[in-house]
Parts: sequence; C-alpha cells; structure tokens
Amino acid sequence: MGDSQLLEQWFSNPQDSNFPENLKMAAKTRKCRVTALGCSFAKYLIVPVKIELDAQSPRIVLRIKKENVYAEIVFTLEHTHIHHGIEKTDNDGYDYIRSMRDEHPTWFEEMNGDVSFIGLVHDGQFVVAGQPWLLNSDLRRDFQLLEEMSSKSSALFLWQPWKEAYKEVESVHKWLDLLQRKLTDSQTNKRKSFWAYKKETSDAVEEKPEDEKYSSLPWLWTKNDPKRYTKLMPLAPYFVDDDERKSRMINAMTAERRVIYRAIADIYDGRSVHKVVVKYAGNDCNIHIKVIQNTDTPLAIPEPMENTQIKFAIVESGSNQNYTPVPLPDVNGVVIDIFPPSDLAIFVKDFRGRVTEGEHGIVIKIKPNMQSVDSQIKALKEAGNCFGHIDKQNISLKRTILALGSELNPSSSDYMELDIWQMSILSEQEKAEKLEYIRHHFPLYESQKRAFNQTTRQLIGGLHIIQGPPGTGKTHTAVAIILAVTSLGLRVLLAAGSNKGVDNLTIAVTKALEKHEKLKTWCGQLACVRTLAHQMAILRQNSPSRSHLSHAGPPKLRGADIDLEPYQMHKLALKFVENNKDTNPHCGRFLNYFNKDLQCGLSMYESKGLENSYATIVMETLRESRIIATTLNDCGHEIFRTAGACEPDFLICDESSQCLKGDHMVAMTFPSLRATLLLGDPYQLSPTVISELPTNEGALYIKRSLMGRIFQAGYPSTMLYCNYRSHPDIMEFYNKNVYAGKLVTHLSTKGTNRVGDVWDGFTVASALFSASRLHGKRRIFVNVPGFAERIDNSKSWNNEKQPSAALQLAQQVYGYASPQGQRIEPNDLMFLSPYKDQVKLVQKMAANRGISILHADEAICKLENCGDPLRSGEDERCSESSKTGSCHFGNVDAWDENARQWLERSSKEKAKLLLRLLKDAISKRHVLTWRGPTLVSEMPPRNLSISKPTMMAQWPKSSSQDRPVFNLPPVPVASPSDVQRHPNEETKSTEVEGQNQSQEKRGEKRKLAASNLDEDTRAFKVAATEDRQSRNSTLENIYLDQVMNCRKWISETEDEISQLPRGGGPEIEKEREDLEKFLVQLHDDKTSYFERKERRYL
Repeated sequence: MGDSQLLEQWFSNPQDSNFPENLKMAAKTRKCRVTALGCSFAKYLIVPVKIELDAQSPRIVLRIKKENVYAEIVFTLEHTHIHHGIEKTDNDGYDYIRSMRDEHPTWFEEMNGDVSFIGLVHDGQFVVAGQPWLLNSDLRRDFQLLEEMSSKSSALFLWQPWKEAYKEVESVHKWLDLLQRKLTDSQTNKRKSFWAYKKETSDAVEEKPEDEKYSSLPWLWTKNDPKRYTKLMPLAPYFVDDDERKSRMINAMTAERRVIYRAIADIYDGRSVHKVVVKYAGNDCNIHIKVIQNTDTPLAIPEPMENTQIKFAIVESGSNQNYTPVPLPDVNGVVIDIFPPSDLAIFVKDFRGRVTEGEHGIVIKIKPNMQSVDSQIKALKEAGNCFGHIDKQNISLKRTILALGSELNPSSSDYMELDIWQMSILSEQEKAEKLEYIRHHFPLYESQKRAFNQTTRQLIGGLHIIQGPPGTGKTHTAVAIILAVTSLGLRVLLAAGSNKGVDNLTIAVTKALEKHEKLKTWCGQLACVRTLAHQMAILRQNSPSRSHLSHAGPPKLRGADIDLEPYQMHKLALKFVENNKDTNPHCGRFLNYFNKDLQCGLSMYESKGLENSYATIVMETLRESRIIATTLNDCGHEIFRTAGACEPDFLICDESSQCLKGDHMVAMTFPSLRATLLLGDPYQLSPTVISELPTNEGALYIKRSLMGRIFQAGYPSTMLYCNYRSHPDIMEFYNKNVYAGKLVTHLSTKGTNRVGDVWDGFTVASALFSASRLHGKRRIFVNVPGFAERIDNSKSWNNEKQPSAALQLAQQVYGYASPQGQRIEPNDLMFLSPYKDQVKLVQKMAANRGISILHADEAICKLENCGDPLRSGEDERCSESSKTGSCHFGNVDAWDENARQWLERSSKEKAKLLLRLLKDAISKRHVLTWRGPTLVSEMPPRNLSISKPTMMAQWPKSSSQDRPVFNLPPVPVASPSDVQRHPNEETKSTEVEGQNQSQEKRGEKRKLAASNLDEDTRAFKVAATEDRQSRNSTLENIYLDQVMNCRKWISETEDEISQLPRGGGPEIEKEREDLEKFLVQLHDDKTSYFERKERRYL
C-alpha cells in the first residue's frame, strides 16, 4: 500500500488529532527565506512562517510580530496551489531547485548546504490580518514589501535549509498534497474548504431530525479511549473569510443544539426519577427539582427556558430507579424564573391537597424548547449579510466579526471613525451643555475618561471594548456613556447575556436618572423588556382563566424587579394604554380583553387576541423609548424586529466575555445599529457550552466569546486599571498572574474600615492565626482535609468538611466585637463555590446551626471554597472582587504531585491559575490547617504555669444556637489630666500634680510588666523538666502568651506617649523619653518571642 493510500485511510480511523502526530514539530513557526517571481524586489525577506496543517482548512501564515502587535498574510489552500521540493537527487523538485539557483543566485546568498522549498501559486485571494500600521518603521516597511510581493508576483517561495535528518519535511509535503486532493471537488475541479461537512451549514438544522445525534469526524476520536473526542483549537482570533466563519460556527452551534435537545429529552424523559421539594403558596405550588442523571459522565444540565410547559407525576421519594412507564396524569406546570436552591423550579396552579409538602420523587416530561439556540443559529447565518450606512461610511457587521482589522487601518478605504457629536442632530449649544453637565456630575478618573472619549468621540471601527476587572468602575463609566449618548438624542440598546446582568447595569442607570431631573428629561424613557410570555403572565396573574398557564407562572418580585418596577414594559404599556385609549384602536381592544379576563377569564381564541393587541402596544411603547434594556437573545423576538419598533444606534453589552457569539449576533444584526460597546473582562468567566464534553469538534470555537476573540485580535480597547474595591493583599496575586501587573489599587482601599479593622482584631485575638503569623492577613488559604463527592450521580460536587470549617469561622467572626464595639455582620460575608450542591450544603448546614449567611455578588468579605484540583479549575471564580478579605477553603493533600503535573499539562488556564494561587499561598506561608473546631475556637494555652491571667481572647464553649461573645480586656483610657492643656497659670499646678500621679502609675505598670517577664522565666525552668514534646508545646504557648502581652503593652505605651502634652516641662519630656525607650524594648521582646515560638512550632 502506498503512502497516499495510507494517508487516505488516516481519516477513517481514530487519531486523536486533526493532523498526523509525527507532523507536530513541523507545525511550529519557523523563519523562512521568502522570494517572489515577477517582482521588482530581486532579493529576499526573512519572515517567520507557520504551516497550519488543519485537515479541513489548511493554510500558510507569514507573520511579522513585535511584542503584542502583529501583521499576517494568510494563504489558504482553497485559493493557493502548492508545489514543493527538496534538494536531493531522488526528489521531484531537485532539478527545479538547481534551475532556481542558476536563475536567481541572490536568493541563495549566504545559504550554505541543501535546501527545501514550498511554492505558493495563488489566485490573488490572500488575507491580510492584524495591525501593520502599528509596527515600527523597519518592520512596517518589511510587511509592506511582503504585501507587495504577494500581490504582484506570480509565485512566492519559502526556502529553508535541509539536511537528511529532517524527515518531517517530506511528510509535510505529502500531507499538503493529500489535503489539496481532499479540497478539490471531483465534479467541478474547484477547491472548497471544510470538505468533511457533508451538507451546507445553512441547511443543517432544517434537514436533520431534531433528535439525531451530530455526526462526528472519525479521525478526532481517541485511539485508546472510545469516549474521548478531540476538540479543535481555534487557529487564530480572526476568520479568513465568511465561509470559514459559517462553517466553524454554524456547524458547532448545530452540534450544540442537538446535544442540548438530547440532554433535555433524556433527562426529562418521563421515566427517570428525580428529587423534589414541594412548597405551597396558597392553593398554588412551587416545586423545586434536583435533577439526577443516569450517566457516568453527567453533562452541564441545560436549563429549560422560562415558560416551558411540563408534564409530571409525583412518585415515591428516595427511589433512584427508572419509573415504570405509564401515561403521566394530566398535571401540567411551567418553568419559572427563580434563583432556586435546585436545578429547576416549576409552578403549578391549584395543586394543594394532591401531595404533602416536603421531599418526594418526581418524573418529568418536557418537550425541549430550542427557540434560544435557533435564534443564535439564524443570527449567525444573517451576520455576514448585515450592512449599515452613516456619513458616507459603510458599517459592515461581516467585517467586524471576521476581525481582520481593515476598518481600523487609517490608510485603508474601510477605515471608519464615529463621533456622537456628529451623529446627533441637536444644536451645538445643546450638545455642549449636556455633555458638560454629565462630565461635572459623573466625574471620571484617567482610564475611565479615556474609555469614555474613545467610545463616544473617537469610536474607531464602530466598536470598542472596555476591559473592566472587578472593582475598577466599569459600571460607573458605562452609566456616564449611556447618559451621554441618549442625552444627545441617540437610542441605546442595553443588553447582557442574562436578566441579572441586564438588571445590574439598568439599576445603576435608573438611579442616575432619578437623582437628576434634567437627565430624566434629556435621556427619555427607559424600558426594561422581558419575554412577551413573562409580561402576559404578570398582567394575567389575577385571571380566573387557566389558559395562561401555557405561558408562565406567577410574578416573581426579586430585589431587581422591585427596583425596576416603574420601568418594566408591562407598566409602561399600561400607561400607554391609559394615555391613548380614546385615540388608538389597539388600546381599546386590549382594554376590552383585559377587563373581561379579570372578570370571567378568556377563551383560547380571546387569549390570542389579548396577546396580539398587547404585542402591538409593546411595539408602540418601544418606539417612544430611548433606552431599551433586555437580554441579547430576547432581541430576536418579533416585537423588536418589526420595522420601526426598535431601531437602536448603540448596543452596549455588559458581561460580554460570558456571552456566546450567537447571542451577540442576535443583537448586532439590527440594521440601524451604528456602534457597539462591549463591557466585561476577557480574563473572567467564559460562556457555558453544553457540548464541550460530547462530540462537538467546534465546541471551543463557540466557547470563545466575541469579546475575547476581537480583544485578542487587537481591536480598540481600554483597560480600567485603578481598583477602588479590593485590599492590596487580595489584588496582589491576581494583578501579577492575570493582569501582568497593570492594575493599581486606589489609596482608599488601604485605609481603615469597619470590616477590615474588626477582621484584623479578630486574627490578632485568635491564638492560631497569630501563631501562624496570619494576624492581619487579608488573604488566607485554609487547608481542610477531606475530598469532594458526587451524590446520586449529580453533575455537581460537595464536601461537608470545608463548609463546616467555613461556618465555624463565620460564627466566631460574627461573635467577635472590637474594643469600639464594632462587628462583622452577615451581610458583610459572601460564600462562594463553583458547585451548586456545595452551595446548597452550606445553606442547609448554616440553617441547622442557626448561622446567618448571605449569597450575593456584591459583598465585602469572602469565604471561598476552592474544591479539588481536577474539577474546580474550570469553574473557579477569581476572588479579586472581594473588598476586604478572602479565605479559600480546600484540601492541600488533594493537590498532590500527580494532580499538579496534570494541571501543568492541562490547557485549562483557570486550573493553572488555581495551582499558582495555591503555590503563592504556600510560599508566603498564608496557609492555615484546620484541625477541627480548634481552627476558630482555641482555648487558653495548656500547661501554662504562670500566675498572671492570660491576655489572649477567651473563646467560651457554647451551643450551636448561642452567639459566642468575646471578653477582651478593655483598652485603658488615660485620665483627663493626661490630655488637658494649660489654658492659664491658675490650673498649671493642678495639672502638674495630675501628671506626677500619672507618672507614678506608669512606673508601676512597667514594674508589673517586668515582674510578669520574670514569672515567665520561672515557667521556662518548669517546662525544662518535662519531656521534649510537652516541653515544646509548653514553651510555644509561653512564647505566644508573651507575644500577646507585648502587643498589649505596646498599645498601652503608644497611647500614653500620644496623651503626653507638648511643652509640659522637663519632667514630661523625661517621661516621654522613658516611655519611648520602653516601647523599643517591647518591640524587641515581641520579635524575639515570636521567633522562638516559630522555632518551637516548626
């Protein structure tokens, strides 16, 4: 069998790779000598070249790069014919190379020995990507020359030295020949990339049954593991053309769709028994479901869309077997949008009496609702054909999403720069007045100002990225931009991937509008728009008709819903109806249906009429709104797409790094859209992709967000670098390892605050924190032995020991009061875990122990669960968003050498970051090992034979329901005579007398301190008679006690020095000098005792 036949067979068998294993070294970037035929440039250029051996889209990339700036010329095999040769006698290219040496001797100057070459004969369709205009003058000249050679020559040659040992060169040539044959259509003799996809991507969804599994590529399966399927790594941050974009993205989203469909259909199949908790609200019922998956490798559970209709049956609790298939009873519920302590929540009307409250089993039947994914696929198809026009400039969404960068190049005809000043039709005076007002009342710092200006006044390419790490003022900057844009008469679509993300930014905007009446007038109406079904459910909540159950459950007023209630679309629509009921026939028709629905309910036909008339009113209300807030995917609904209903000028998207590209395309395909602002942080969480584990070779393409991709491609971005939230101790690691040291902490983060002061006092009072030199530390890793487990084949993990330790610490922190009476309250703490089961376990354990906790995104301190290394890495949330302190709970033993080596080899950057975090904590000795309750409940030191009462905090034993109280000795307060001034001569003698008495008292304190030190010395002698282990334990406690004594005496002495009056005479100055000497001695003693204690501890 020949080499060609072997290579052909390669595609039919599992290879665990997208090209042969022996070619990996050849795929690396190498410097080549580039020459051209038919070009005025007669010599050569030395250029780094990378051969992308991708089985479906092979290409050759010529790259010039300096630091973070790059420029590339890409030749795809679809438009390029490749020929090649090696300078050895039995190679077909030998004679050709010899003739080239004769004809072009300058090409081979200083090139000793044999050579190999790859020749590129293209049809003129090569791709230029990157930012060549940002290169330095020498590199820019080289790139311009390379571009000229590519465009004017009939053929380019890539030359490299060759030796007999370079076996991979010949293998690369054979592989390229095979791919050229693969790409060539046998009927048309034309080349076409992505030959392995059997049908056009545009027909993929319509022509295949929904429940059919996605057809995988045979060579991507792993040889020795039939369950492992290789995912393709993205080749570049850009797409070479729209064909590549569609082939990659639409095929990947089609596979994602099928995996989601099958997952929902298999999990909610009417046979599998899940766990459920039933809770009644009047006659209605909320059912919280814990999903159990019957598979060894559970997927991330796809969440059914809100309002999805469900058939279910309550069965015996605790059964994990399949339910005997019988027709499910006629009981329907609908998915409701609650942040549940479960995987799924459904609402059932008039269910009381059918089953008791509490835990049961449940079987569920759901018809998967694929509307969200279908909207994404549709938008991905349309994105390449979406164009706009403004000020004689073409706005092409296709150009933006390819991310080749031509519209950013000032010398390119595609270059575009927008300015809201020019886009606005207001008078010059009005524009100046409004922008000045916003600048004055919403002050911005340096990087925030730069982000504001580059988004509003100098928007290059129609798109800008604001990279806002947590705490850098991203929301504040976004609010200023939204107010500026809308005040000048432009319309803004405010969006995010989730309702929560939309609400967070919208609330900030509404607060600004409510505070400034002028802005409320200038910026126009703000409308928060949820799905039409959600709005109808709220409007019809008091309807006696049962037909609305097919749409939604009852209204859910969370904190954000209450804050935004006046701006919700159903409120604005009712206001529109009231104002126009006499002139608008749709308003009159809606009122007739609405009033009848409240009285006696509606038939199915009438319900449809109500919905249609309401949709028309919503579209009218949208036309009157200047700011429209909704999710990216909801933008695809027909109420937005009807001509004239929603025509935004600006898209401002928050949490962009967490959004799928398909969702972005839904919003970015509005024809009226002129500019896009992406807010977020590409280094934070990436989008969730359900098909990342199953057979979807393009999963990593759809997991890479639009923001992350174009950020990597060098599109205009501004980083907000000043952190106003987090303490420097928390920021240090993340700043160094994630943001390359670019962040700075604002001075305010280093100042005193209630939570930080109480935490510092607590760690000083805790013997174990002090013994480990962790007093005052704001970032601590708590080592808790024990491993996580997965219960009932859940996809999530939990570990009882870690939340137990965290709750014990929280309970003691709540109980501690500073000398000023300040405390840390429950709303100052936030518990985080990457696993839902662990969060529920924390909630349950806290409730059982009577400990109050708060789960929120905005909090001051964190008690964070890091989990185990091989699982938590991909979901680990960076804790730089903490304000004052951060405690990570995990098991250092789980991070053994094997786990660490696995993580080092892993492609999961967040897993590697977690490993570096652990190494950093260990290197700085910021690790505290949990040894049961003694972690936070130390008793006074054992075997301490001293007569003086210990100065350590007393941690009394208490039941789990009691709130422990700390009895710290009060800080002595100087008498008034110590601090009074001398207003006149009559009181001076009284003051001197008081000072003399105070001096005597201070002398007695120093004698007492000295006598206590002597007593401790005698205790050392007692300890010396004990065995070694007991002696070390005793001495460690003695040293620790003396450290605490020294700290107390230092504090008292510093207070005494500060209270001494200035200019009080020689006696006072002598007293000050004595106190300062005593203070120095105390500091030396404290240091000495600490070092001795550490030696005993180690």
